[in-house]
Amino acid sequence: MEAWIRLYPGMIEWVPGSKSGKVMSVDTSTLTVSTGFDDYKAAVANIIPAQRAGGIAVRAGLDQGTGYCEIDPVTFESRVHKGIYVLGDATIAGEMPKSGFSANAQAKACGRAILADISGKVASPAKLLNICYSTAEPNYAFSIVDAFALKEGTLRLTFDDNRTTPLGASDDEHRREAQSARSWYANITAEMFG
Repeated sequence: MEAWIRLYPGMIEWVPGSKSGKVMSVDTSTLTVSTGFDDYKAAVANIIPAQRAGGIAVRAGLDQGTGYCEIDPVTFESRVHKGIYVLGDATIAGEMPKSGFSANAQAKACGRAILADISGKVASPAKLLNICYSTAEPNYAFSIVDAFALKEGTLRLTFDDNRTTPLGASDDEHRREAQSARSWYANITAEMFG
């Protein structure tokens, strides 16, 4: 909200679900977004569909009809079908958010678990990080860094490495965050796609 107010005063309106922001339908021909209480005529609307496991996981029954797949929080092996591993948005991964960084961290933990299994060892629980960058304009970004660890049989936020760009941060700090966001994107795409 701080970035919107500072960078785009009067230009961006956020309507949360608790205040009739639940989208019921979208008419692209008239740029009308309808909620349960009102219709909004938008110049630009960012409609994000509900997240859920992909069709392949649903057709395989990995989601057991819930839309998400239960996994072992150490190995990311499906709790429904042994030998199948599920990552990212498709999972029920405790308190870990559904983000690209989370999926990447989960993939690495999963890979280590598969290698441990192949070599006849038991996988060790990993501390998993998630970093989310939000870029509000090319030289203005902010982030949150969280760590997750196995607690009580699920992935829980540890608060050990919690770091958030503070409210009222300086222009230099937002510029550094924007540089970090670009660097993160370059690194993670190179890591994933070579």
